[in-house]
Amino acid sequence: MLKGLSEEWESEDEAGRQPGTEESRETISDSERLSAMAMGKCELDESFFDGDYLVVQFEIDEFQKHAGRFAGDFEGELIRPLLEFAAQIPRVASRCVLGTISPSRYVMHYRISDGAQYQDNVVSTCRQLCSVWNNFLNLPVSAGISTKGNGAGDFLARFEEAGGWLSLHWLKGKAAVCSPWERGSVDYLAAKDAFVRYKRLAVGLLTADEMAVSEEKQKLIAAFYRNGLSSAKQELLYLICNLAWILNESHDDIGALFAEKVNYYEKIGRLEEMGSLELWLNNYFRWVMDYAAHQNDRRQADMMSRAKRFIMDNYANPELTLGSVAGYVGLNEKYFSSRFTKEEGMTFSNYLTEVRIRKARELMEQTDLKIYEISQSVGYNSVEHFTRVFKKICQVSPGAYRK
Repeated sequence: MLKGLSEEWESEDEAGRQPGTEESRETISDSERLSAMAMGKCELDESFFDGDYLVVQFEIDEFQKHAGRFAGDFEGELIRPLLEFAAQIPRVASRCVLGTISPSRYVMHYRISDGAQYQDNVVSTCRQLCSVWNNFLNLPVSAGISTKGNGAGDFLARFEEAGGWLSLHWLKGKAAVCSPWERGSVDYLAAKDAFVRYKRLAVGLLTADEMAVSEEKQKLIAAFYRNGLSSAKQELLYLICNLAWILNESHDDIGALFAEKVNYYEKIGRLEEMGSLELWLNNYFRWVMDYAAHQNDRRQADMMSRAKRFIMDNYANPELTLGSVAGYVGLNEKYFSSRFTKEEGMTFSNYLTEVRIRKARELMEQTDLKIYEISQSVGYNSVEHFTRVFKKICQVSPGAYRK
C-alpha cells in the first residue's frame, strides 16, 4: 500500500513541474530542490551543500493506518501542513531545509553552525519536530540522523546513512529519534549483515514454524553461552531489528509486536545474567509465534471467505474446479482442499454441489425456466446428471419439486 501511495504521489509530481529542468530551476523552492536531489531527479547543486551539514530522514510510523484521514489529498491535507508546522520552529527556519520524498517520508538538510554542540542540537531539533507533528497532526514520526557531511559529493551517502539509522527506530518504539552518537545503539550496517545469520529463524518465528524455530534457537543459545552476555544482548537486538524489517516490508501489523512504549534497548539491557536472557528469549519467541499463528489463522480465514465469494460468483461455470479456486486465492491445491474441508465441514465438491442445487431450487420457485435451462444456469452441461444430483440431495426429482 505504501509503495502504491508513494508512486501515485510521485506521478502527480512528475505530471506537473519537473524540478530538475533548467526552466524551473530559478522558480522552485529550496525544499523542492532538496527533494529532487534526494530522489535523483536533478543534479546535485554544490552551492546548496556549502559547509558542514547533517542529513535527517523522517518517516510517519505505520503510515497505512493514517493515510485514510487525508482523503487522497496528500499535498493539501498532509504535506503542506506538515511543512508549515516545521517552518514555525525558529531553529528549523534558520538553518534547515525540509523536503518531501513521499507522503510518508521526508528529508532534512541541517546546516552545522553551532560548533561542538551540533550533535545535541540536531537531536533536540528532531525531537521538537516529532513532538509538534504528533501534537498538532496526531502523527507519530520517527527520525534517523546521519554523520557529518561536507559538499555535494557527500550528500547521497549521508542521505542513505540517515535512512539506515531511521530503520533502527523499531528498537526504541514509535516516534523515536536515532543517531550515530547514542551510546549502546545498534549499528545499522551490522544489523543488516546479521540478516543472513538470522533469516531462517526470523522467517520461522513469523510463520510459526515450530521445527525451524526449535532448531535455530538451540544454535542461537549455544552461541550466546559461547560468546558471553554482552555479545548475546547485541545479537538479540540484531534479531529483533530484522523481525521489524520483515514485518514492515510486508506491511504486516507491526504495531502488534512493536508497540509505542516498548524500548528493547532497555528491556534487554536489564537482563543481568545468561539464564534470565534465555528465559526472556523463550518467552519472546513464544509471544512472536502466537502472534504469527493468530495472523496466519486470520489470513487463512480471509482466504476461505474469498474462496467462497469466488464460488458464488462462478458456480454457473461448468469449468469451475478445486484447482481454479485454489489458484485464485494463491494456495496449493492439496492444502486448499484440506483447509476448506476443515473450515466448512464438507469437501469442496460437496460445497459446490450444495450451492448449485440451492440456486436451482430458487430458480424453480421464482422463474418459469425449463429444467434443462435451470441445469445450464447452475453449471451442469448434462440435464441427466443434474437430475441425478438434485434427486440425491432433495429426495425428489426436479419436476416433482417444482410441482
